[in-house]
Parts: sequence; structure tokens; C-alpha cells
Amino acid sequence: MKQHQDAHHPYSPVAEAPAPGADATRPSELREALRGKSYAEGKAMLEPAKAPAPGGGAKAKAEGAEAAPAAEAGQEQAPAADVAPGAEAAPAGAEALSPIRLAILEQFQLLEGKGVGDAEFDRVCSAAAWKAQKDREAKELAEKGRTAVYTTCIDTQNAILRAAFAASELAIKKNDKGKESFNFGTVGRKEGQKLGAWTEASAPLSARPKVGDILVLEKQGTGVDNAHSSIAFSESQFQKKEAQLQQQLAALEAAAEGATEAKAAANAARVSHVEAQLDKLRAQHERTAAFLRGKLDEARARRDALNSEENRKKGGGLAFSHVGCLKRITKQVVDGQETGLELWETFDGGQTLGGGKNGARTCTRLYDPRTNEISGEMSQGGALRWLAGWVDVDALVEPAKQEEGAAA
Repeated sequence: MKQHQDAHHPYSPVAEAPAPGADATRPSELREALRGKSYAEGKAMLEPAKAPAPGGGAKAKAEGAEAAPAAEAGQEQAPAADVAPGAEAAPAGAEALSPIRLAILEQFQLLEGKGVGDAEFDRVCSAAAWKAQKDREAKELAEKGRTAVYTTCIDTQNAILRAAFAASELAIKKNDKGKESFNFGTVGRKEGQKLGAWTEASAPLSARPKVGDILVLEKQGTGVDNAHSSIAFSESQFQKKEAQLQQQLAALEAAAEGATEAKAAANAARVSHVEAQLDKLRAQHERTAAFLRGKLDEARARRDALNSEENRKKGGGLAFSHVGCLKRITKQVVDGQETGLELWETFDGGQTLGGGKNGARTCTRLYDPRTNEISGEMSQGGALRWLAGWVDVDALVEPAKQEEGAAA
């Protein structure tokens, strides 16, 4: 299947992956040990005491702490998801994990940092299949001048869910055609709704997905993307100019010390001039920011109209961007204060790993519950995406099998 290329900032792995050749679908003693544990408890059991970063990064600073992987060339290091005590959001992380969620969590461990060319990743996409796909894309690009770029995000989600159901010995609900389907990428909303497993996201977000749930991200359109870019550029330019004027003021204040009366008077005049420039700059920035926020609101209104349920029923809606799985949610805390934003730790295929290979790893995304916008893929320009919703993996389990798994 054709997929959009997706890569995002790395985040510390939950645990080291097992040795090559490990069976990803076998019944696991580890999974049995994790049964009934919360995410935090399960994570602590999975983590080595000192988790080295992929590629030989620095060791964790303290016993049991995660070691964030070093940023690759040209790639910004992801923000740490450390949160002040009591600041972690309960919806994803505190609940006891069901058998299928435990099995999915184990799949994250098995595929962490693995990509095309690794034996563990062959069930997602082998090196031969990757080469054949890229050869087809090159030919299509040469002939037509355009091509859809394949990455492994959808196939990773498919492989994780398929292996988790096999390992947990649970049965997935069959679709309206009487077949089992593990693919919830581009068809996540449609297939999830049919199975009673889909939650539509909206702003402000009232509910939260849980560990292992399948997240679907959509593009918001060039209008919203351009408006966000304009706001970010305007803010960066303002901060740069403001810093320059503040440096001038600091230099003038330093020069005033010990100056003669005449020089002090001249210096005071220059200070007043710079302060006036600073006031003018700030006032102008406020006007520009208000104008750009208005443009963003207009673009969001057009997006919402395009994404209305009525329009989706007619075949419209927003374009698919990415699919991944949730690991946990924490509140963003800066200088001891909650920002109102959330850090969503996800496990995603389609990521750029060491050496440039395409694969899977844990990522951290910034989510705004007030706007329902979430960090997108760097290879797609890094634009904020619309959280379309998520597939509740517990709701995918055949009821009879769910009861058997819970009783085991």
C-alpha cells in the first residue's frame, strides 16, 4: 500500500529489543508477568537498569533511568518527557492493561529501533520488498513526474496488531465481509466504526486513548499549515529583534556607570530612543499576531467544513497523514508549571533510523487538547496534524475470547 513518508523526533526506547530471530508471536512468560500491571509498573519491568541509547549513546544518568538516543545528523533531539511528580495524566499509563494491550506493548519492545534490513523487521518489510518498491517509485517518477512515497508506518501497525493477537491467543472481530483485517491506517475510521472500535477526536478533547490504541493523523490542508508557519516565522523574527534591542539597552546601561554628566544625559536620550523602538516593536507584533491568528481561525473553519461528518459521507474529508500506536500521555511541565499541552509518547513505523533506514521506534509528540492538533512527521514538513481519532484495541477483540483472556 502506498503511504506517506513519515519520520519524527526520536524518544527513549522502552527497552532493548531481543536478539535477532526472536519469535514475535510465541506465548510469553514476560506477558504473563505483566498481566494486571499498570503501564508504569510494566514499563519498569521491561526496562534494563541502564538502557543504552541506540548506536552507543550516553548511559542513563541514574539507576533505572532511560537514556535518550543521540540526535541524528540534521535532526533535532526530542524533548524529554520527564514530568513533575503528580503531573502525569491518568488516561494512558495508570490503567491496568488488558491481555491484548500487554501483547501490543511487548511488540513495541520487539520492534524498537528495528528497520528494513533487520531480521526482526522482515515481517513488516524485507530489504528485497523495500528495494522492489523503491524501484517502482523511481520508474513512476521518471515516467509521470510524481509518485506516492511508501514508508512502513501502516505495515508496522498491521504487523504489531497481527502478532499481538496471535501471541495473546485472542481473536479479532471480523469485518462486514466476514474477514479478519489488521490494517487501520488509511481506513482506520471506516473500519473502526464498523467494528464499534472507533473514537472520533474533536476539540476540545474530552476522552483520551489508552496504551496500545491506534492513532490516525490527518493533514489539515495548506491553509492551516501556512497560517501556522506564518505565526511561527513572525514570532521568531519578533524575538530576534526584541533580543537585539534589549542587548542595546543593556550596553547603554553599562556605559552609563561612571559617565560624566554630559555623557550620562546623552546616554539617557539614547536609552529613551531604544525603549521607544522596543515599545513600537511590541505593539506592531501584537497587531501582526492578532491578524495572523485571525487567518488561522479562518483556515481552521475551512478545515472543519471539509472535515464535517456530512462531507465525509460524500467521500470528502481530510487526507491521511500517519498511523501509530499510543504508549502513554503526560502533561507538559515547563519551569514547574503545566502549559496546557500534553506529551504523547507513541510507537511508530515509517521512522528514519540510523544509517537512514526506514523502521520503527518510540516518538514524542506535542498534543494540544484545546485545538486537537498534534505534532506531525518531519519528512512531511513537520506541520501540525489533526488527530482524526483512534481505534480502541480492546473493542477489536471477540467478546468470548476477551473473557477467556481476562480469566487466564
